[in-house]
Amino acid sequence: MKRLLALGAILMLVAGCTTLSTQPTTATVRLRCSPVGDNGSAGCASAYDLRWSYDSTAIANILNWANQTQVTGEPVPRCPSPTAKDTFVVAGLPSDTTLFFCLRVGDEKLNWSALSNVRRVQTPDNIAPGPVTDLEGVI
Repeated sequence: MKRLLALGAILMLVAGCTTLSTQPTTATVRLRCSPVGDNGSAGCASAYDLRWSYDSTAIANILNWANQTQVTGEPVPRCPSPTAKDTFVVAGLPSDTTLFFCLRVGDEKLNWSALSNVRRVQTPDNIAPGPVTDLEGVI
């Protein structure tokens, strides 16, 4: 009987606790591209402008560019080479959501490239199920 009571107390303690641990409700994605030159394929570009949107059509239109969510912390572009890749780590994104990314490249004179291809990304589902609130002991 004492064991049953002790087990019941443990079950009540665990069942009543809803903040034992938390999981992130945001997601992180990694994107990468081959660097391009400052003037076409020559030289090294100076900056990236990576943006994301929920709408694939809006982000693909330069007239909507300013209205898309701008990413911060983009790397400085590498100089082009056959093996070079620049990687973008974008954190704080909504979990379990389809997003669209697009990129522009700038040089030291603030000349900006045309828009890149649009990349569709499905962010991971980081949202845990809700807690059980009616766990009972049955004999």
